[in-house]
Amino acid sequence: DAAIIETKKFWGNSLNSMNAQRTAVILDMTYNMGSVRPEKWPKLHQAVRNCNWVEAGKEIMNSLYASQVKTRAVGNAAIMTDGQIHKK
Repeated sequence: DAAIIETKKFWGNSLNSMNAQRTAVILDMTYNMGSVRPEKWPKLHQAVRNCNWVEAGKEIMNSLYASQVKTRAVGNAAIMTDGQIHKK
């Protein structure tokens, strides 16, 4: 799948610090946007490298992505923040 290849290419070792739920957020964002590259999301990448999940969630919400996919972004930010899937 192209999203998986793209995610591995640009996130590399940072994926090792994420649980499956957080990795799924990055995959979902990559699938929807085509890429979540470091140069386009430098603060998100920095937060993930530092395992600062609260900041990573904030970066998702402080983005054009969030204004475009509103509900999906809220869910993805929540998952990134606490590492858990939220049931409705």
